[in-house]
Amino acid sequence: MSTLRTELAAQARLAAPVVLVNLGMMGMAAVDAAFMGHHSTLGLAAVSMGHSLLWVPASFGIGILLALDTLVSQAFGARDERGVARALQRGVLLSFVLAVPLGLVLLGAEEILLGLGQRPDMVAVAAPYTLITALGLPAVFLWVTLRQTLQALGNLRVIVFVALGANLLNAGLDAWLIFGGLGVPPLGARGCAWATVACNYLMPALLLTLSWSRLGPRLWPLAERVFKPAPLLRLLGLGLPIGFSVALEAGAFNAVTFIMGHLGDTEVAANRAVLILASTSFMVPLGLSTAAAVRVGRFVGARDHAALRRA
Repeated sequence: MSTLRTELAAQARLAAPVVLVNLGMMGMAAVDAAFMGHHSTLGLAAVSMGHSLLWVPASFGIGILLALDTLVSQAFGARDERGVARALQRGVLLSFVLAVPLGLVLLGAEEILLGLGQRPDMVAVAAPYTLITALGLPAVFLWVTLRQTLQALGNLRVIVFVALGANLLNAGLDAWLIFGGLGVPPLGARGCAWATVACNYLMPALLLTLSWSRLGPRLWPLAERVFKPAPLLRLLGLGLPIGFSVALEAGAFNAVTFIMGHLGDTEVAANRAVLILASTSFMVPLGLSTAAAVRVGRFVGARDHAALRRA
């Protein structure tokens, strides 16, 4: 039992900061909703609709990059430093490659929303919000790549620090850009979108800066065969099923937003509030599962089958 207790303690130490980071990500969405709710019901409904449209392709890309949990933790467990570097560098490459087609899909935001039968006045606010936030997709994917790598390496404090800092910045930018001030006119939903994009780029930049001693030597020099198609296809082969499953799950929840859109602004806004609450509670088991995946990956890499079973 002592070895099982040790493993449970190790997973708990790993899961706690992961849960905090997950809650931090949901906190940004909650703050956006709170500020937009004080701005207008239509604004909150439109942001909810734009976010729902954006999140399906975004979650697909994020799901693909979640494969890095497995690859980095296995390489780390096997003490394969080159394997860690290759996985990280391919993740960075995929972050930018995936952002292009997934971002292009969102160029048709207005047509997609109108095709789903949404009201023109709501689409007029939701579509620009979607297009602006789509500019942050490369940064979102890069954040996921760096975050999953650091999680697999067990360097979690810096991720928590960056997530908390991003929440503070997001709240300040929301208050400024949504309602206006200091020479900036009230931007409403567009202001909320620009605040999100700014935070999207701040997070990976700050993570790189604060974790350069861990990430820098693994990012440069470029590993051999990092641009070779075969290894990238193997990474996609592992990540695509995850991406499809995450996108389908996100699509199922977010589809309700478009159904609510046929009822009215208040219904869409209320659904957004409930969805944030439900998603926040989900962040705890998600953090636990991430910790388990990292621990299992390490023991697979180390070929420690007894520890693998315990994990």
